[in-house]
Amino acid sequence: MLSYFLIVVGVAVMGRFGMMLILARRHCRQRNRKRGRGGKFGWGPTVTRPVTVIVPAYDEK
Repeated sequence: MLSYFLIVVGVAVMGRFGMMLILARRHCRQRNRKRGRGGKFGWGPTVTRPVTVIVPAYDEK
């Protein structure tokens, strides 16, 4: 009985994984189409202005 349950859960997990892959590819294609890029990945515009970086530290003197 337990083995049947584990098989059903395993199939459900693999189905969810497959669905996530399919939907992620579709989402990526839709975003690229809206932005006018032909499948090219980009992080965005280059940052040229100064930035502040906060590094959390514990009991540092």
